Amino acid sequence: MSRIYKGEAAKQARNFQLADFTKASEVEAFRKTAEFVPDKEAPTGPPEFIPGGFDFDYKGGLRRDEILRRSMDEAEEIVSAARAQAGVIRDQARNEGYTQGHKDGYTAGLKAADPVMTTFQSLVKELMTARDVFYGQAEEEMAHLVINVAAAALGNEIEKNPALIRNVIRSAVRKLQAREDMIIHINPQDMAEAEKFRPELGKEVEDIDKVTFKGDPLITRGGCMLETNIGSIDARVETQLESMRESLLRAIEESKIENG
Repeated sequence: MSRIYKGEAAKQARNFQLADFTKASEVEAFRKTAEFVPDKEAPTGPPEFIPGGFDFDYKGGLRRDEILRRSMDEAEEIVSAARAQAGVIRDQARNEGYTQGHKDGYTAGLKAADPVMTTFQSLVKELMTARDVFYGQAEEEMAHLVINVAAAALGNEIEKNPALIRNVIRSAVRKLQAREDMIIHINPQDMAEAEKFRPELGKEVEDIDKVTFKGDPLITRGGCMLETNIGSIDARVETQLESMRESLLRAIEESKIENG
């Protein structure tokens, strides 16, 4: 709402000028320094009202402090909104930067780990090869160990049971096709047991009188060597154990080939 001045009051208001305020600080500065100076005494009325302004609380004009307060409130709202928007933009940029940085860092980490993984895989391959070699050697050593243990066990058994030589001689004789004129080489300690076995051996040969036992210290006790006019049979303990050893080693090699 506007206020109309008439008569003397209108004449006294001729020096009134409107100020152009662009900043809140200018308004505040003007409020502190500006002063309306009429030619004569100003008419009575509320001094805090600006003539011609809009009246929010009263009729007749808008108070300076109200103008300043509302202007400052509006400015603070604009600044607060700008700050809030800037914070949102800053947080968004930070999150995007973190996501991209995390992705880049993960990719860079994988790339940097490539040499390590290559070295690790190479070491694993070498360990697998070494393991296979070790197991292969261990199997061979185990075969030798088994034979040695068997030899020791057999030696102990022969000492306890001298009659074992009978089975060895019988088995060797049965392998011969021509069973005439045989010489059976045995350990001297087995001679007594072999002579006891002669009557029973007669059932395996055509003429027992043509079978001769001959002591030979080079023959391990429990074994024998048969000679005839057409060939021989090696039934020595060492030969039998060696045959077992070769069979075990052959089986190990075949297993390696099958397993690649």
